[in-house]
Amino acid sequence: MQPLTIRARWILTHDDLPMEGGAVALHQGRVVGLVQKPGGCDLDLGDAILVPRLVNAHTHLEFSDLEQTISAEGGFSRWVESLVERRRLASSSQSEESLHQMRQASLRRGVRESIESGTGWLVDNITPPWDFRWPYEIAEALRLAIQKDADQSLARAIGVGLHWIGAAEILCPVAEREAAAWSWAESWCQQKKIAANDFREEISGVPLSWDWALAPHAPYTLPWSLLERLVALSRQEGRFVTMHLAETPEEIDWLQRKAGPIAQMLERLTGRPAFSEETPPVARPLSQYITLLSKAPRALVVHGNALDDAAIDELVRAGGRVGVVYCPRTHRHFGHAEHPWRRLHQSGIRVALGTDSRASNPCLSVWEELRFLAGTGQGVDPRLLLAMATRIPGDLLGLEAREGLYLGGPGPLVAFRSTAQKADQVLEELLAGSDRPIPWWQWSAEFR
Repeated sequence: MQPLTIRARWILTHDDLPMEGGAVALHQGRVVGLVQKPGGCDLDLGDAILVPRLVNAHTHLEFSDLEQTISAEGGFSRWVESLVERRRLASSSQSEESLHQMRQASLRRGVRESIESGTGWLVDNITPPWDFRWPYEIAEALRLAIQKDADQSLARAIGVGLHWIGAAEILCPVAEREAAAWSWAESWCQQKKIAANDFREEISGVPLSWDWALAPHAPYTLPWSLLERLVALSRQEGRFVTMHLAETPEEIDWLQRKAGPIAQMLERLTGRPAFSEETPPVARPLSQYITLLSKAPRALVVHGNALDDAAIDELVRAGGRVGVVYCPRTHRHFGHAEHPWRRLHQSGIRVALGTDSRASNPCLSVWEELRFLAGTGQGVDPRLLLAMATRIPGDLLGLEAREGLYLGGPGPLVAFRSTAQKADQVLEELLAGSDRPIPWWQWSAEFR
């Protein structure tokens, strides 16, 4: 099968400036050619810009069925309770089969939205119920849906659309749940026998690949001893860990005193005083959690809104093994104080972007996170923003993400219309705009 050549007015490459009037040659999902002045092409997109695949370093696809965010007016703890209550209502009012169908439909919607918005990799925190056949079934459903609109030669050229990394979210707010929490974590290690391994194996014939990781939930929902075991398990299995940490001032209060809104929330949710099994309660600083996470092969600190000086120093000492995931529009949803991402970047700490879920964000588009940051009026370098959704999380997790298309790398998933007249205007126009991305299966119809 011959490579498929796609021309566009602009191609965002790994170079400093986009290529003008060039073409990308694709074969089985790979860029096999970047042609400066093509003599001909199989598909001409005209005044469009081809862009690289982005990385969503943190999301919860299970909430993709939400049409609007859950209010945070009562604060973070009340927001969490609303989320838990939503899960409980769904569990109590549905049969197991209906609950599974509802969960699978939400996941399918989130996966499709991610692909349509140009996400090529995502880290998805997953809670029970779960069936390891679902990624295959969702991929097949997507293939059939896309097939209606897609040119089959283009479909073969694009290859795998999304690399879905499912991170088993482990929660254990009371001691008697530790055995079940550990069993849930171990089940993800066993599933490597039937699912993708080492970030590379694909689900044949469908626009999705599957991989896995571990997600200890947060300091206030895990005993320290269980977190130690989970980090050791990640080393044994060669998997990264991702953990909510330094998300709110209330979490810091809980870490220091085992009191405050989070302690009250845990008591309401579990029906007992928070951590009554620990006598006396042990106060651990954020830096101690980061020290432990740094023992994993790779680790993500999700949110990091309230990182203190000692925690930042410990991140620096981790030497690149631990990065921070910043979710800008979720950060805005809760009205947090300014995020320290600039300081982290200047300190050499890798900062990636995530969307979090539709419970705190109106959509799952990483491009909209970039546009939000670009619109803050603080003069952020557009190339740095793009790196936070491509190369930086790619380096953290061992993915193939780069700031632009490059020879041997994965092909584009979406294109944007562009009116830019000069190469140095392209990225700024893209981040300042509001145009939706056009997914690859709509190119033939949209760019006639």
